[in-house]
Amino acid sequence: MTLAISTAALPEVAVVRDASEAAAAVAAGTGQALESLVGLLEQCLGQLKGQPDDITRVAVCTGPGSFTGLRIGVAFANAFAQARGLPVIGVSSYDVAEFGVAAFPRIAVIKGKVNHYYMRVRLDAAAAAQYTQGDGAQVQALIESVTGSSPRRPVVVGSGFGEPAAGEGARRVALLSMAVVAEGQEHRLRWTGAVIDYGQCPNAVANFEKRDAADQEGRPFQRREPEADEGSAPLA
Repeated sequence: MTLAISTAALPEVAVVRDASEAAAAVAAGTGQALESLVGLLEQCLGQLKGQPDDITRVAVCTGPGSFTGLRIGVAFANAFAQARGLPVIGVSSYDVAEFGVAAFPRIAVIKGKVNHYYMRVRLDAAAAAQYTQGDGAQVQALIESVTGSSPRRPVVVGSGFGEPAAGEGARRVALLSMAVVAEGQEHRLRWTGAVIDYGQCPNAVANFEKRDAADQEGRPFQRREPEADEGSAPLA
């Protein structure tokens, strides 16, 4: 069984027996990830009549997305796996958004804090992915830019663009992790835990670096204050 966790937006859990999805259970919460994950896991195991010890692999969405949600979800996944000696596979929010999409060019849009989005552009299968971030207006500007420079209109997926049903994100995390194993990408199985992709430098790290630089230069330190950190929502 694969346990999959997604907390980049609202908390979601999936438990999948195998890639055929002959036996799969998903559950989604509406509140805080910290309060939801254990209950969601119990729901999924109950649907499959399974036990925690039946789980042999853990997959988790590593972001970008909600800073707080990612920290909780990845910590839960790592703790669950390490307590049982299981590997953890990290899955990108961009890959979750693009699940099942084969067309190019395509743009994956991921909601972070209020009116702030992370974007990945893939022009074709051979081109390196391009990353940027900005507000809703910048998302629309990026779409227009790619549309104007490509013979085909880009496929846009993710936050505000045909988001999956509740629980579907976690199911995709599970299936993507199974593909990693099937393709022999052993380097992506982490025995020390998954690592979060915040999409940008977290405030704690930014403030540490700013304080250190200010101390060395003998100038006052100006703290970068945290902003609201919310889950998925339509583009503003």
